[in-house]
Amino acid sequence: MVTFKNSTRWAALAGAATLALAACSDTQIATPGTADIPVGTAPPPPTPTPPPATGFAARATAPSAASDCPAGLTFIANVAQTDGETSNFCSLTPMGGGTITGTVSVSFSADPILLSGTVFIGDPSGAAGDVTFSAGQEFISASQTGVVDLLVVARGSEATIVGTSTNPIVFTSMQDFVDDLLPNGSSGTGEWGGLAINGAAPLNECAEGSSATPGTAACEQEGEGGSGLFGGATSDDDSGDYAFIRVQHAGFPFTPTNELNGIALQGVGSGTSFNNIQVHRAADDGFEWFGGTVNVFNLVVTGANDDSFDWTDGWTGDAQFLLAVQQPGDDNAIEGDNNGDTDPDALPRSNPTLSNVTLIGDGVSGEGMQLRAGTDANVNNIIITNFDQGFEFDDDSLMGVMPELNSAFIAGNTDNLVDSQAIFDAGTNNIVGAGTSLNGVLPGAAENALVAVDPTTLGLAAGTFVGAFGPTDTASDNFTSGWTIDIPGAEPAGCPAGTTVDSSDAPVNFPGRSEAFTCVLSGTVTQDLTLTAGNLYRLDGTVFIGNDGLAIPGSGVAGSEVALTVEPGVTIFGNGSVGAVDLLVIARGSQIFANGAENAPIVITSRADLDNGGVVRPGITNEVGGLAINGRAPLNECSEASAAPGSADCQQAGEGGSGAFGGAIVDDNSGVLNFVQIRYAGQIFNATNELNALALQGVGNGTLIDFVQILNGGDDGIEWFGGTVNASHVVITGANDDALDWTDGWTGALQFAIVDQTISRFIAGDNGIEGDNNGDTDADAVPRSRPIVSNVTLIGDATGDGEGAQLREGTDGALVNAVVTNFPQGLEFNADSTIANPTFNSIVLAGNTAQTAGDFAGLPTANVVNVMEFAASTLGAVPGFTSLLAPGANEALVTPANPVTVCEAVFAAIPIAEAETDPAAAPFTALPAPCDALEAAEYVGALEDAGDTWFAGWTIGL
Repeated sequence: MVTFKNSTRWAALAGAATLALAACSDTQIATPGTADIPVGTAPPPPTPTPPPATGFAARATAPSAASDCPAGLTFIANVAQTDGETSNFCSLTPMGGGTITGTVSVSFSADPILLSGTVFIGDPSGAAGDVTFSAGQEFISASQTGVVDLLVVARGSEATIVGTSTNPIVFTSMQDFVDDLLPNGSSGTGEWGGLAINGAAPLNECAEGSSATPGTAACEQEGEGGSGLFGGATSDDDSGDYAFIRVQHAGFPFTPTNELNGIALQGVGSGTSFNNIQVHRAADDGFEWFGGTVNVFNLVVTGANDDSFDWTDGWTGDAQFLLAVQQPGDDNAIEGDNNGDTDPDALPRSNPTLSNVTLIGDGVSGEGMQLRAGTDANVNNIIITNFDQGFEFDDDSLMGVMPELNSAFIAGNTDNLVDSQAIFDAGTNNIVGAGTSLNGVLPGAAENALVAVDPTTLGLAAGTFVGAFGPTDTASDNFTSGWTIDIPGAEPAGCPAGTTVDSSDAPVNFPGRSEAFTCVLSGTVTQDLTLTAGNLYRLDGTVFIGNDGLAIPGSGVAGSEVALTVEPGVTIFGNGSVGAVDLLVIARGSQIFANGAENAPIVITSRADLDNGGVVRPGITNEVGGLAINGRAPLNECSEASAAPGSADCQQAGEGGSGAFGGAIVDDNSGVLNFVQIRYAGQIFNATNELNALALQGVGNGTLIDFVQILNGGDDGIEWFGGTVNASHVVITGANDDALDWTDGWTGALQFAIVDQTISRFIAGDNGIEGDNNGDTDADAVPRSRPIVSNVTLIGDATGDGEGAQLREGTDGALVNAVVTNFPQGLEFNADSTIANPTFNSIVLAGNTAQTAGDFAGLPTANVVNVMEFAASTLGAVPGFTSLLAPGANEALVTPANPVTVCEAVFAAIPIAEAETDPAAAPFTALPAPCDALEAAEYVGALEDAGDTWFAGWTIGL
């Protein structure tokens, strides 16, 4: 999971749903939404609707006094936010938490309502509460240091938390709130407590030391995280109504055995209505049942850090239409227990009935379904795919309990069945396959061909199909439509305004594609645009996002600053027209928010890649222009001789007609690249005019770049032309020239990078790293290139050309904690400046034809620390991958450095020599060092060990 260090300041994002909500912000809404759903029946599917707004409601309504808050809420001024700012809020309780009793209906507030500390609906030892929240309401955690924000429905109380398919009720973190220029759900895990519902239904485990009989009124427990008492003997206990809810970034961990979940259902009874609910990026489990009898329908978990669905202590309810999509590092999709603490045969025994379940793993970890600790279960119509282990059964019961499994499609897992063959064989219509035909999360031919159980024979709703979705469901019409986020292949489709539909270029023309439309982008985009998931997007020629008025003074063309948002899983491809360059350019002053997901990266590629089904094609490149981002951060080379380097007037024209860039805004913000692949890019016009896969042209450090792969770039993989932007978690495979290249005064940081130039798999490229300051006019031009590059693994092709890292033309900076192997030359330094002496600290040189070259031997001894040479690399395999990336015995012999400490030393040493040589350099010695962007990762190479798989799930070809 990713939590960005440099949170983008919250700003209003206008959207159709947001505007609709603002119009009714003062309306008192009583019990909205649907009526209670009878036990044993599923709710009717929602009417397909447009996607919700990606941001929070506009803060034009931010309260300035108590009179601005709906009745019953508390006005709190100057609440500290996680971005260092403060703001006013209306809060459910005073800061630090409290109790709400009696009947309360909280009217809608367009401004998010604050949740501070533990808030109890109902007094756990006194008066009950009956609280109603309005459809569309958003709640944010106060995220105070040392205080856990948690909403608890006390035993004996009720809540009506019912949104609609167009206006779900959202609970999220302050971190998510202040990153609101990113799509909802872009933050991390465990950032606040979550939601706990306590009931009086039976349990099979009573509090430690209790003499109560399990299943009786006296049998109760204390919920984790101080969430109150639950349990009893009222099977049909009613804790309220819950529907169309999202709980995001919850699950605060206290200790390894005391962790809050996204939603904890603690002794909840069958009188409770619970349906259409998503938990997104919870730190522990998505949903956990502690006993009880509650029935649930239409539940979604995306990216739970532990299990998606977990039960224990005697849960005996029904669950139908469940979807779990795991992300790298997650545990099980389903973990079912009876009682693992005292007695696996304790009664009442856990024995839920499940039907219509789709479980999708991250490809390398966890079990799809693990039943253990004496649980029983009746599981039907289930898909389990892409896990380390598909279905595992641990026979812990002394009474021979054997769960039932029917119509199970288990395919594409490393081990499909673990100790569960007997259950699999005893069931009917169960299949183990080599892979699935899923389109995202939707079923394909293989799944639809399996004979399904009729769930009405189990007392459930109609749904005679395998998995959570039926054969007629589409990306825009299924039970998740309109109210969920981050579900690959299940987002509403339709070409957004600002694009055009090309019916002749249907997605079905490309093998394996399931998108609804091909939407065309062309020319200059002058209004904000969101590329929604569920479509393909085609570039016709060079497409500019925004119009840079500064680049064409006196032309009469007005500049326009535009935001392009690209949803997770979207593929953008070049048209491939003869004589045309299909290039996406973010104009200076505009922004791109390409915020993908680990299981749904954003892809920029070529038509030929789609024609070939997206398989890796070694040696192929130059099929699409790529991506160029233009910013307003400083450069040391200007196109106009009269302009002062580093000034607002200093700009250049990008290669390949990619527009103007440069300026004096160090923290300029061009948006976000997160989980993005760029494949087969780069266009060569002539020897001095070549497009790179990703060109970062004067980009400022307000821009966030994390988890980016370049596959087979025609020129360089990534090239920095000046600027201050930082980047991390970068993978470059098969760049035709240099993998990583900088010039013109780049002063950012790069950490965690893998470069693979192996010809047998990709292209015999040039250098792994080529670093310049200014090779055109003045090697000592300022601001000087001074990047800090740390934790990189550079793998070359010894029969080709190039250096592992070549630093020249006046660049300074540092290469730290690097592995350089299999190049004709390992490290080359060219002393083109009498001032710049870059630092090489904690480097493994292994198996390069010449380990060092150029003027490397003449570097001051203080600039070469712990650089060791070996005849061969001992890099090893990472389980599940063919690349040799994990450190081995030789790599362990090099003492690693703290890159933060190295960065601080490099920047502390710069002012004197430069200022004395060139007084004009003095202003640039004050440029901010990128040290805060680095982690103290004290190990050599891109990976800490074989279990470090940050590249898993979102890259190809490794």
